[in-house]
Amino acid sequence: MPCLSSVFLVPYCLGVHQFTSRDFTLQLRRRGIQPVVLSGISTNISVEPTARNACGLDFELVLVEDICRARDRVQHNSSF
Repeated sequence: MPCLSSVFLVPYCLGVHQFTSRDFTLQLRRRGIQPVVLSGISTNISVEPTARNACGLDFELVLVEDICRARDRVQHNSSF
């Protein structure tokens, strides 16, 4: 279990491609947040691009599929 000093919660969407925000990325790195746990709605529109950006920036990523959602199962399953 991570210590509380390494937990950084984002309770709402701050943008489709959150990891393109330099400030957000720096905040995670400064706090040593690894892995990043990701979930959300619009799996194919926002969750997948955010996950790809995080991986491209060398963040470890845990995707919680059970709490991700798309418009329908086909769109959800076509992601990743």
